[in-house]
Amino acid sequence: MALRFVHVVAAALWVGGGISFLALRTAPVGTSMVGIPSRLLGQTFSRLFKTGFSVFAVTGIILALTRLAEQSIDMSYALVLGIKTLITLAMFSLAVPRRTNIDQTNKHLHIWRSRVGWIVVLGLVAYGLSLVMNEMAEIAFKNLR
Repeated sequence: MALRFVHVVAAALWVGGGISFLALRTAPVGTSMVGIPSRLLGQTFSRLFKTGFSVFAVTGIILALTRLAEQSIDMSYALVLGIKTLITLAMFSLAVPRRTNIDQTNKHLHIWRSRVGWIVVLGLVAYGLSLVMNEMAEIAFKNLR
């Protein structure tokens, strides 16, 4: 239970942090957050993402291996887990710093075309798949009774 809690909090850092970053980057002129330099904002969220990534990755691996070892889990669960893993890896690869950062080059670029926007979208999809996986595990557990 504690491991799952830590995993969910780390996931919230990723997705919630990404949403907050996008909100601050696209805030209308005249709001108090607009004066924050992009570089400072990026560095602050970078530390948050790095911590979240480490915790999220380690707890996710442990939770996946634990769940796959259960007798009640079938192939469809493993398939959804595989898809979620691929989406999560894509999300993490987008978070790796690049020499040229599209988000920094064109601040007026639509947020869903930015790397951070895609990280948020992929994070939300991964979260949705987690809900599906939990429901699948609950159904499998009930069928064992």
